[in-house]
Amino acid sequence: MSRKPQESQRLLLYLITSGEMTARTTPATKDFSNLLYLVQAAVTAGIDLVQIREKNLSASMLYHLSASAARVTRGSATKLLINDRSDIAAGAGADGVHLTTHSLPTDVVRRAFGDEFLIGASTHSAREANVARRRGADFVVFGPVFETASKSKYGAPQGLRNLAFGFQAVAAITSVTFQNTARVFGAIHQTGESVRAQVLPLLDDDGIICAKLGMLPTREVVFEVARLFQETDLPRPVVDPVTRSSSGRRLMEEEALAALIKELLPLARLVTPNIPEAETFTGITILSETDMRRAAVIIREMGAGAVLIKGGHLKKQKADGRRQTSGSKSQEAAEKEQDWSDEAIDVLDNDGKVTVFRERRIKDAELHGSGCILSAAIAAGLGKGMTMEDSVGAAKSFVFEAIRDSAPRS
Repeated sequence: MSRKPQESQRLLLYLITSGEMTARTTPATKDFSNLLYLVQAAVTAGIDLVQIREKNLSASMLYHLSASAARVTRGSATKLLINDRSDIAAGAGADGVHLTTHSLPTDVVRRAFGDEFLIGASTHSAREANVARRRGADFVVFGPVFETASKSKYGAPQGLRNLAFGFQAVAAITSVTFQNTARVFGAIHQTGESVRAQVLPLLDDDGIICAKLGMLPTREVVFEVARLFQETDLPRPVVDPVTRSSSGRRLMEEEALAALIKELLPLARLVTPNIPEAETFTGITILSETDMRRAAVIIREMGAGAVLIKGGHLKKQKADGRRQTSGSKSQEAAEKEQDWSDEAIDVLDNDGKVTVFRERRIKDAELHGSGCILSAAIAAGLGKGMTMEDSVGAAKSFVFEAIRDSAPRS
């Protein structure tokens, strides 16, 4: 199996033995016939993975069982994993090991047994899952997602939403703002030195998979953040420029904006301005989807890898269809006037490939910080190895659900 993320994936069939078939097996009998019959049936059925999880067996008996099972699966497409014991797995000729929270660390097993040794890992939080992948696991088993009696000791069920965007978040504060849900009243900005001092210890922990930048209020902070990305292994960030609050208060100095365009846009994997921010960046007035496309090109030419213009502020849109990729039909044929209250559109320009995302507006729904949530969710998708287009699509669905949940109930 490749350890690189795959562009297309399918569900895997995974058989885990429970220990019941060997409960009465003794060192004298070493009778594993029932379990080996099950392994043979799994091979015949095309099961992808078989995990031997016989916790009741001694090391010697587990080795004999594993070696016999390996002879059954050898030459087939079914991969054989041994629970917990990487030494027995390697010695018996199995394909790999499934590590538990009590096993050797994933990176130790990887160094000992090499890249061809298949490693799975049980994890019970988003942080554990991310650490296991960074340290060399080929796949992780994450749970509990739903409530189950056997996993109650591992805490509350994580839920599907956390499974989709379940990263352990860390943050560096660039400014302390005084605000409520209606407006921002003021702010005290951090120094560049303070921001650096917050970030460096995080890099000594378990590593950073993805990064998102928000409010960068001063030129000093912008330059310091740019240096951090240039001097460390931080991944290319999603930049969500915050120039003004929704109530109109300026949150970014003019010199800071100029520094962001010069220093940070060339480092950005994606920049996500809203309509007013895109107008500030480009100097053009944005009144239509065509203007959004034009603005995205201009910002991308400033150095960003991709640009997502968020159309929530657009009062008149020209649109047709739901998600439309450039080239599917002429712009003139696709455009028609639509009332701004019915539909919101976002335009993604990813290195010249334009995708338009369309979503119905939810009447009277307000979600404070929705743009911040969107950019963070996009970064999470990219951190998981998703494409830019799929990351944006998944993040928009995630935020749409949150906005819908915030709408008043009739």
